[in-house]
Amino acid sequence: MTQHTTRQLAIMFTDVVGYSRMMGNDEQEAIARLETYRNILCPIIESHHGTVIEFAGDAIFARFNTAPEAVDAGMEIQKALRRHNVEDADHPLMTRIGVHYGDVQVMNGDLFGEHVNIAARLEPLCDAEGVCISKAVRDELNAARLKHCVAFGKPVLKNISERFPVYHLFPDPISWGKRLQLATRRGRRYFSDHPTVSYPVALVMLIVSVFLLAPVFIDTSSATHYVELGEIKNLNPDEMPEYYTIGIADEIHTRLKSIPNLYVTKPEDEVGAEIILTGSVQQMAQQVRLAYRLARREDGVEIGGASLNGRLEDMLELQAQLADKVAADISSEFKLKLVESKQPEYEVDPEAYQYYLQARDYASRPDDKRLLETTIHLYKGAIKIDPGFAAAYAGLCQAYWAQYDLSRNEQDVKLAEQACDKAQILDPDSAEVRIALGDIKAGRGLWQQAVAEFNQAIRIDPKSFDAYIKLADVYNDKNDHKLADQTYHRAIRMHPGQWEAWSYYGSYQFNQGDYKSAIKSFQKVLDLTPDNSLGYANLGGVYLYNGQFRLAAEAFKKQAELKPNSQAILNTGTMYYYDGNYARAVEFYRKAIELDPNICGYWSNLSDALSLVNGGVGESYAAAERELVLCDQELMVNPVDFDALLNKASALAHLERYDEAVDNIEAALDVAPNNPQIWLYSSLIHLKRNDIEKARSSLEQAAEGGYPKVLIRAEPAFNPIRNEKWFVALFEKE
Repeated sequence: MTQHTTRQLAIMFTDVVGYSRMMGNDEQEAIARLETYRNILCPIIESHHGTVIEFAGDAIFARFNTAPEAVDAGMEIQKALRRHNVEDADHPLMTRIGVHYGDVQVMNGDLFGEHVNIAARLEPLCDAEGVCISKAVRDELNAARLKHCVAFGKPVLKNISERFPVYHLFPDPISWGKRLQLATRRGRRYFSDHPTVSYPVALVMLIVSVFLLAPVFIDTSSATHYVELGEIKNLNPDEMPEYYTIGIADEIHTRLKSIPNLYVTKPEDEVGAEIILTGSVQQMAQQVRLAYRLARREDGVEIGGASLNGRLEDMLELQAQLADKVAADISSEFKLKLVESKQPEYEVDPEAYQYYLQARDYASRPDDKRLLETTIHLYKGAIKIDPGFAAAYAGLCQAYWAQYDLSRNEQDVKLAEQACDKAQILDPDSAEVRIALGDIKAGRGLWQQAVAEFNQAIRIDPKSFDAYIKLADVYNDKNDHKLADQTYHRAIRMHPGQWEAWSYYGSYQFNQGDYKSAIKSFQKVLDLTPDNSLGYANLGGVYLYNGQFRLAAEAFKKQAELKPNSQAILNTGTMYYYDGNYARAVEFYRKAIELDPNICGYWSNLSDALSLVNGGVGESYAAAERELVLCDQELMVNPVDFDALLNKASALAHLERYDEAVDNIEAALDVAPNNPQIWLYSSLIHLKRNDIEKARSSLEQAAEGGYPKVLIRAEPAFNPIRNEKWFVALFEKE
């Protein structure tokens, strides 16, 4: 008897990347690798309460009762395959995974309906290291599972009428190279000064967090100053634990934050602060010596410094005295009002404080189960010695929440909330505790409770920058952009001299497509911090998308001067390339290659530019030959590296080996069939072959897939077809 029901299920489809080519190369080997693939995936699917419905060639069709179970299985699959590829590097396996959630028709164990079809259509969109999910899945996930998530726009899915947001999830932090790969596939959002460069395009990603901000009128007449808090060095680590340096840095940072119009940065911020602060600590038996030095960045001249000697047991008092001296020197240098330091209302037990600092040291390292267990143990040790130590409870709260992110054990969430609640009772006026609670509520999707916690943090500390930003984040997650916008307004009014506030502001305008306003915001960043290399990278990125390539070149050039690196230099050359100044492009491409001579994509850019310079054809062929050698080397390491496949295709086309070039394009499409960058390459190669119809079809596919039209318009290789009606039609909807 036929049994038919409707159930809400999560549907997963997977397939092996490059399996068709495996079968073509060695059928028996491909079958053996497929068996290995299934042996890896099936137990993971079952361990997350999933059921394999069907095997279809190299594809697996599975169902799960909930979206989180399906996503967790997908993450574990990608980690397991990564481990396999390390252990058996000669037989690597990569997979694409698509997951959708919705009402499914179930009949005698078989699944039917549009939601099954959607999951099947998502799988080809997937990056080979992550999981591609629909909005329906995303809405079922908490913030912890969305930690490494990138939006992918609203792609057209074959035979699916509805268009909806799609996302990529990854098991680990997302590299900027990976963000670039995804950005070129959806044609918007991020830029970086670490691009993956290829023929003939070098896109730039913007290294700023993406937040929603909007125009406000702000008084920035008060002088703003920046101090870089550099290394506090432990001069005898064999005798003195490293964690003492954390306490000293914390004390100095807290003290300096109390000075109006002064902002503290870290070396990795690359802001170019006017003053650099460094320090040291040295233990001699039961005595200790603390010292600091203040120097101008511009000329290295020392403008302040001092040392303090005392007993190790008086470390808390000594570091407070040191912080006061630092604050006095900096206030004097910048002629700022020195706010009197506040004495702590609660005196922490020195032994408990040592446990606390050790826990902070472990907590600052990458999340790892063993390290988190040690962190929790140390925080508990501090609390056992000093039960009234609110900061230790707050740290314990954050550690349990980090452990939940790894374990998915709901008990860790309860323990985190209990620790935060206890910290709140002990110190009800702590904005940091409220922020920690807000993080947990937001991570659980309890938006209103998260809003309440962040608002309470702001009431306690009206200048809490983190609270404003996190509150705006929650409003963004709720798609309440009006309130998010208002919250960023408040943040920037409170911190008009904080360059990060203006950077968030520019990010929002950029993502809204308001490039002119974004340019003004990033120029404000540079007004506040003239040596901010990331500020120039951001400005260059917006100029790029606004089609102002010459100005983009100047911005990237300035970035490279402040922070010399081959990527920034290469970006400069690419902007000159798009601006039609091929000689300057060649100049900067050569400089990039001098720094990094073994990246095949760099030679690809040089080859393209040389082909457009008078007398450069011979050198262009030589560059293409070198590119071919380097690409082959990269493909020996990773045969499914589609960037290397694309660059190899461009080199072969440049050398007029068109059939081989097309073979590499097809190999790249086998890895990432919906990547618009590959279709752009396909168009350029077919154009070189004078196959206009295939060039047209590929270019239309690239544009439909989201390849930035501003870059299609600027590409000189399209000059012969620029006046064709179909080419002009590509830009009619801009």
